[in-house]
Amino acid sequence: MSQVQASSILMDSKAHSSGYQAREQDADDDLLALEFGSKASKFGATRDDVREMDLLGIEPTFKRRFKFMAMVGFASTVVLGWQVVLATFYFSLDNGGTGDMIVIYVPDSDAVNSQWFPTTIAIVMLILSALFNMRLAKVFPTLEGVMLVIHVASWAAFIVVLWVTSPRGRPSDVLFTFNNGGGWSSAGLSTFVGLIGSSGSLVGFDSAVHMTENVRDASRAIPLSLVVSYALNASMGLITGVTVIFCAGDMDAVLAVANQAPYVTIFLNSTGSKAGTLVMLIPILLMFMSSMLSGMATASRQVWAFARDDGLPWSDKLKRVPDAEVPQTALWVTVAATFIITCINFGSNIGFNAICSLVGLALNISYLITISCTIYHKVRGPGLPRARFSLGRWGLLINIISWFLVLPYIFFIAWPPYAQVTAGNMNYGVVMFVIVILIASGNYLAAGRKRFAPTLRKEE
Repeated sequence: MSQVQASSILMDSKAHSSGYQAREQDADDDLLALEFGSKASKFGATRDDVREMDLLGIEPTFKRRFKFMAMVGFASTVVLGWQVVLATFYFSLDNGGTGDMIVIYVPDSDAVNSQWFPTTIAIVMLILSALFNMRLAKVFPTLEGVMLVIHVASWAAFIVVLWVTSPRGRPSDVLFTFNNGGGWSSAGLSTFVGLIGSSGSLVGFDSAVHMTENVRDASRAIPLSLVVSYALNASMGLITGVTVIFCAGDMDAVLAVANQAPYVTIFLNSTGSKAGTLVMLIPILLMFMSSMLSGMATASRQVWAFARDDGLPWSDKLKRVPDAEVPQTALWVTVAATFIITCINFGSNIGFNAICSLVGLALNISYLITISCTIYHKVRGPGLPRARFSLGRWGLLINIISWFLVLPYIFFIAWPPYAQVTAGNMNYGVVMFVIVILIASGNYLAAGRKRFAPTLRKEE
């Protein structure tokens, strides 16, 4: 056989192979288009949603009612940036002072000011949140948009009122006054302990990620909503902190008022009337209620997602979504667990606070693990798959900076607020974290490893 004939045969073979691959690709595209048409009409998914779910080996379960702006509202309201700064700034004042920072009014009554009143209110709000999530899921995205408007508008009104009506502190006193109310060895150490209070307003934006399967065009909408909501709320929180320390007046007098949150006292001093204070508090209370709605939604999706991989007992029941809207069984399990934890406060606020202290520590450790895995894959591993949203060439630098910011936060969040530790002011976060790890590890070794099957592993 001549060289020309051999080359001709080889070219024909390549052409035939290329034609076959092209027809195979066309067939895949036609199948994806058919699948997209079916799932888009049923679940409201985009072509990218269908493709990405297919790559992960996950069957669509939820109707995708949320869009970009609804998720900006969701991420903002579930975290409550500037409202959390208001609610926790007094902790930073005790450890650090005003330089560390750059409930409504009720009558004095034993019944109202006991643990029964706030705990009962919390349970009522819990039940209302559950009923809303169950029955009004279709209007949830619209509500998030409305609450985002209230979130920003009430903040603007709050800032204007305080700067116009309140006496202003001198910059030299406000910005350079440090306090060591915790009795630590130095004001510097006290400042680091106090930073945890105000920085808590920046924790929890990842809650939006757990709603991914409810979001249309999720691979773009979710990361963009996180960036926008974080930038928005971090800016609002910083301005709120500056406003409070400049407009609070006599801080010692504010903190000395019993049976009243410090920010309520600041509002009352500024407006000079209980009616005006109540008007300022109503949107804040609405936002706290909205935060509970969003928090319950994201927590129930976490329970459902873990059950989908058979990671929990009775997973067959927990992963049911009969209406393609809400994981109903997972929702009520979330409600039951929250109810039990809340009821602890009837008997002991120390026990209740011990459980709550776990949240910040566990969240930040999960962030550290995630960031560490990302850095490893970028530096030493096979790299990350292509994504529609990327931080580009700055991504690795941002990951490394984030890692070094989270690490000291984890260290200091485990500290008690006072150097003289008692049973009442002890930080039980580390103890609770160890207990949870031991229980989870025991469950995994005893039964979990036999049934747990992540989605990607099932496909393999």
